[in-house]
Amino acid sequence: MVILPPALRSIDETNPFLKRYKASREDKIVLTRRRSLWDVSDLLFYYLALRRWLEAIETSDFIIDNVKLPQPYVAMKWIPVCDAIRVKHFCLYEP
Repeated sequence: MVILPPALRSIDETNPFLKRYKASREDKIVLTRRRSLWDVSDLLFYYLALRRWLEAIETSDFIIDNVKLPQPYVAMKWIPVCDAIRVKHFCLYEP
């Protein structure tokens, strides 16, 4: 079990949609499961849409630092990690 960063927890969330989204998933996040990675990846793009750069970076860092990519190549796990890298780059260099 990993400790989730504040950006993935629902307790202090003010946006009603994100609060429900996070609450329904925060107890189920397992970084070795594809569905969990895709849920966190979706959250990254919600943060981008809402221009919440710091939370997007925090979530990206969480994925980048904690997901161990499998060998051989498994696209369904690599894609959310690639999304995290792209989102972090966008938040740091584009806005």
